[in-house]
Amino acid sequence: MAPCRAIAAETSADMYRLYNQWTGEHFYTASAEERDGLIAVGWTDEGLGWVAPKSGDPVYRLYNPYVTGGDHHYTLSAAERDGLVAAGWEYEGVGWMSAPASAGVPLYRQYNPYATTGTHNYTTSKAENDHLVSLGWREEGVAWYGIDVSEGPGGGAYEYELQDGVKEIASYRGGDDGEFEIVARGEAPKVGDKVALLPTEENPLGGAGTVTSVSYTAHGTSSVKFEQASDPSEIFESISMSDRGVEVDSSTIIITEGQASPSSRISVDDTWRPEEGSIGKEFDIPLDDDGSSYVRGGISVSPVVGYDVEWTLFGGLEHCEVSVGGDVEIGAEVCARAEEDVKILEVSAPFFMGFSIDIPLYLHVEADGSISVNVAYEMMTTMRLVDDEWVVEDTSDLDAELKAAVHVRLGAKVGAELKLLQIQLVDAAVGAGVGGSFVATTHETGLTCADLSAFMYVNVEVGTGTDYLIDLGWTFSKDVIDESNSPFKLPPTHLENGVQVSECTYGKDPGEEGPTYVTRDVVQDRTVTAYQGSYSWEETREWAYPQFALSDGGSTAVLDQLNSSLRSSFEARLDSQMSMTMEDAMSGAEQILHCYDTTASIEGPVACVRLDRDLFYGGAHGTRVVGGKFYDLAAGEEMSTYDALGMTEAEIRDAARDGLQAYFSEHTNVYGVDYDDAIDYLFLDDMIAVYRTEDAVVACFVEGVLGPVANGGQEIVIKALTDRVSVGDVIGVY
Repeated sequence: MAPCRAIAAETSADMYRLYNQWTGEHFYTASAEERDGLIAVGWTDEGLGWVAPKSGDPVYRLYNPYVTGGDHHYTLSAAERDGLVAAGWEYEGVGWMSAPASAGVPLYRQYNPYATTGTHNYTTSKAENDHLVSLGWREEGVAWYGIDVSEGPGGGAYEYELQDGVKEIASYRGGDDGEFEIVARGEAPKVGDKVALLPTEENPLGGAGTVTSVSYTAHGTSSVKFEQASDPSEIFESISMSDRGVEVDSSTIIITEGQASPSSRISVDDTWRPEEGSIGKEFDIPLDDDGSSYVRGGISVSPVVGYDVEWTLFGGLEHCEVSVGGDVEIGAEVCARAEEDVKILEVSAPFFMGFSIDIPLYLHVEADGSISVNVAYEMMTTMRLVDDEWVVEDTSDLDAELKAAVHVRLGAKVGAELKLLQIQLVDAAVGAGVGGSFVATTHETGLTCADLSAFMYVNVEVGTGTDYLIDLGWTFSKDVIDESNSPFKLPPTHLENGVQVSECTYGKDPGEEGPTYVTRDVVQDRTVTAYQGSYSWEETREWAYPQFALSDGGSTAVLDQLNSSLRSSFEARLDSQMSMTMEDAMSGAEQILHCYDTTASIEGPVACVRLDRDLFYGGAHGTRVVGGKFYDLAAGEEMSTYDALGMTEAEIRDAARDGLQAYFSEHTNVYGVDYDDAIDYLFLDDMIAVYRTEDAVVACFVEGVLGPVANGGQEIVIKALTDRVSVGDVIGVY
């Protein structure tokens, strides 16, 4: 049995091996910085020597400064250490730790009696040990022990047994492109040999296959080419692996493919790395030659993978369970009459010691018309092999928002390909997302009514990308959730002229119109304490929050719930400031000195609240934030700015640019204004700095981006709703 399991990074240390061709010394260190310094002055990097535990018996490091070039020695023996120190060697402390003999990988020690430097060599390779002994070196037994077995990143483990005759190669350079150079003596294979390349820092995925050629370099090392194996039966006798809920660490991923489907053009820079632990990409994909059909947006996935696999040479997949899932977010604009899966990218995530999971990430697009969609969901689907049949257990959950569509399905397909030494054992993929339809009718009165529906879909595939499973017929592909059995369906939504309403008003007598609403802003004088450095003072300001009612003075259950939520949020902000301490302020906590949220307009069931917050962080100046939030009073919930205004983000940006141009045509004492920068400031983390009055859509531009012309923040009309105002008018200063 040749066990090989994932090593937990926090309990182990990689030991680097280097060689000085001028003195013949081999050097060993756990320090990547020390390794890189020696390589820079001419030492040869011989890769990973072994893996040492972080705890155990100390291995002492000593240095002899009296021989040409110097020489190092390493020993577990305190007596040997003390004897060398007495003879003039310099003690350099503990180099690393040794594992117990009962659970460790032996490091063999050899001595060259004919050398004055590089007199000792240490290796995990019995072949290298025997080769040096055959050349006249003295065999000195086991020096210490490294690690060969530990738990994986999710608490699980894996091990394998190689077939007889497969050679393990530990000390080499290269290996990720079908060619490697042997740097340890005595390990050179022959043409036709089966080899297993243990992973190194340079080649963390390892490799395995059949040697196709062997040549020798000018330095006397062996250069080997091999054909990477694709079937585990070529290399392994057995494989066992198990782990649950492994979150893929985006900092370790290797991008292996960044090209989209042939009709699309996407490239991923080799230096790109995802942010905040997710794997993702912004995309702009043409779906036809003239660019009239496209999909634009961004996709982000935080993958989670689980597996429990038993494979043997004679029994094949004796047990297999694979789970694939994670958090998915997609925001996209589609203009197409198309259906296709577009590969955004593929990454490989090494899980220590040669085990990796390849994750292809596809965007599934199916559309007929124009669509703007936001999709966010968690998914986790488990596939088990039971009596040669795949059984699916789905636990996906979907939260989606469709803004406009004719017909659409948009989602992500996330795959997991389990590979050991780059040989694929099994693949699984889960595609999930949202589908929807949008039926619109424009009536003779000019009223456009639209009805929107949405549902969840989940498709699973197993084995469809693994050659030996395809040959055995052990593949599976099925829509496990579609419109007919979707556990998630968007409540029926009715839009009139782009605004969501509780019910259709077409054909109704005005006397039969739905309820109308009124508002009452609750205004209170509140005194709070402000802190700056070691100083404090009190400020008394007006604080306000809105409350809504039916026009007849009554209410509804959802309206009561909304009012309660608005009141609770107000009180929470006030309580936060009232309980503020000097220590909180000095640590940079946000101080709220003024919170004045009042109703700007009510149009049908849609209310707009103008937010006005005076924030302070203990510096020289505070921050005044003005913007808007919208509420559907019929549903008793907050609604998006885009839905309430019937405008996309792009349309708001265009209108804001028009408003700025009109504003500056009347205010000429300005220089250096960056329109894009000013507009970007409208889109804040928790709100958009835009609100609606009865007469206009108003954008709130902060003073700092408008140049010297602006005396305070400017509330500028970017869309006129009546002839009482014009685009570019200033209706407020803050």
